[in-house]
Amino acid sequence: MVKSDPSRVGYFPAFEIMMDELRDYRFYARDMIHPSEQAIDYIWDRFLQTYFTPEARRFVDVWQKIKARLDHRPINPRSPQHKKFLLLLQKDLEEFAGPFCEDERSEIQQRLRVFDSI
Repeated sequence: MVKSDPSRVGYFPAFEIMMDELRDYRFYARDMIHPSEQAIDYIWDRFLQTYFTPEARRFVDVWQKIKARLDHRPINPRSPQHKKFLLLLQKDLEEFAGPFCEDERSEIQQRLRVFDSI
């Protein structure tokens, strides 16, 4: 397909990167078959560098940071520090995504409801 129309079809060599560049054991999961998180991150970064514009890469970078914060699970979900964390996350999500990310907004609202009962 690539040879038939290289202007419209491309090939990203993820398999070749894994086999040629990431041969070390540390790039494999415990089962020694699947790629490790480190390998996945490396290949994802190469994919971003290959196909994404600088603007799109900045978007992905900001979103990954927001997503990591959304995945955070606090030791004490009723602490004032956590409430402050959630309010800042809510503000950052609003500024970043505008009218999008309704599921994420709902999740933050649900977490903030804990403070209504205090």
